[in-house]
Amino acid sequence: MSIGALSALSHANIGRRLALYYFFYFSAIGVLEPYLNLYFRHLGFSGRQIGLLSGLPGLVFATFPFFWTALADARRRRNEVFVLTTWAASLSFFLLLCTDHFWALLLINLLLCTFRSP
Repeated sequence: MSIGALSALSHANIGRRLALYYFFYFSAIGVLEPYLNLYFRHLGFSGRQIGLLSGLPGLVFATFPFFWTALADARRRRNEVFVLTTWAASLSFFLLLCTDHFWALLLINLLLCTFRSP
């Protein structure tokens, strides 16, 4: 098999992996986002607290992608930053289920949004 054929196979394999990643990523967001505010209401938070928790992602998503991009480019470690942020976001999501204290949830939500932003 020639090098060109191997390169074509590896590009096709990467494309499939990336497509699967995005499928599961957006599926998880589609399940999480619509019900997160209802979960916060179930925990007994006020409208103001729920507003802070649900408004935080917009602020973080407007600022942190630049940080992750600069870090990945400066270190020339795009894949490592991608994997780190993916796993950290997954772990942060599960931490949301471990507490019912507002300030802890605010911090965990900040972590989740920070790592989910790239």
